[in-house]
Amino acid sequence: MAEKSHIFLDFDNSKFDTNTLFMNYINERYTISSQPEDYTSNTSYERIVKKYLPKELCPSDDDFWEDFGKNVLASIEKHEHIAPMEDMVETVIRLAEKYTLWVVTARPTKGLAVIEHMLNKHVPNCIHGIHCVWSEKEGGGYIDVPKRAFVQSIVGEKIAFFDDSIEEIEKMHDLLPCYLYDPQGIHNAENSIRSWKEFGALFL
Repeated sequence: MAEKSHIFLDFDNSKFDTNTLFMNYINERYTISSQPEDYTSNTSYERIVKKYLPKELCPSDDDFWEDFGKNVLASIEKHEHIAPMEDMVETVIRLAEKYTLWVVTARPTKGLAVIEHMLNKHVPNCIHGIHCVWSEKEGGGYIDVPKRAFVQSIVGEKIAFFDDSIEEIEKMHDLLPCYLYDPQGIHNAENSIRSWKEFGALFL
């Protein structure tokens, strides 16, 4: 049997609608009133906090991510009511029959159990593997292996990368066909995909 071709899929706001969770936590944690539009262009969350808080009250970037990683990204409880994107479940189940599917995410490895839980809950036995860009180093700090580097390391035919971040698409576009998940038409890029049905139709 011939080896399946590879498709690489983002996690946050591509497979699952997580921006509302992130916004609500940040607003409550820092007593600010960030808005949904602050999160639509993949702005770093610590920058959103800095937008609303005076400099002397802002946490350091390291402190922000330590708190956010521990209390949000590593919390299965906080993710229990997160919804899959429309038609994601049906499309991924069908894609998994034909292709080797990977999740590539900027989430840190400390949240790997949450990612596995969400995938097992909604699309069990469909994802071949998960790559988290950030992993903790012994003694503190993080090391990153970018999505591009991971995709390059995979042997075999690579036919698609699917992400809601135009920056990630730009980093990857010369490596394999890339598709920007942009259901609201914010970027209106040439490679924009408005729905999971549209993405599935390209490969099913």
